[in-house]
Amino acid sequence: MPEFLSRRWRRAVAVALAAASLSTMIGCFSQGYARSRKRPFGGLDSPHSGDIAKTPYGIQGWALSEAGIREVWVFLDRKFYREAQINALRTDVAKSFPNLPKSNRAGFGTELDIYPLKNGPHEITVQAVGNNGMVADIATVTLIVAHAEDQKK
Repeated sequence: MPEFLSRRWRRAVAVALAAASLSTMIGCFSQGYARSRKRPFGGLDSPHSGDIAKTPYGIQGWALSEAGIREVWVFLDRKFYREAQINALRTDVAKSFPNLPKSNRAGFGTELDIYPLKNGPHEITVQAVGNNGMVADIATVTLIVAHAEDQKK
């Protein structure tokens, strides 16, 4: 430090330089960290919010992540329901995201058995889990179950 600066100014300059250096290190670290740990994303093709289910109902969509997709979870009324089958062929997704791994196999699907459910609205949430462990909601929709009178339990 130049001697002409007072002790207080030398301390302030040293702190400012250290902070700038730390800020640069944190910025570099966080950018690399963010790139290597991208969250999953995707879309839900079925059901749509407000759909009425009278028979078992298909839950279908797609999910992607730079790290790849490990699992897709389906929740019914905020409780785990089941894991969806993954790796279904999706050429439409591959055309939109050609640079992401397995984008041609981004599809998922499962079936919701509505017979044990009461008539009325039920919340369905779909989450994707990346190979890097990151979890993200794909969608939350409300499905309305409407059993025929002879199907009610």
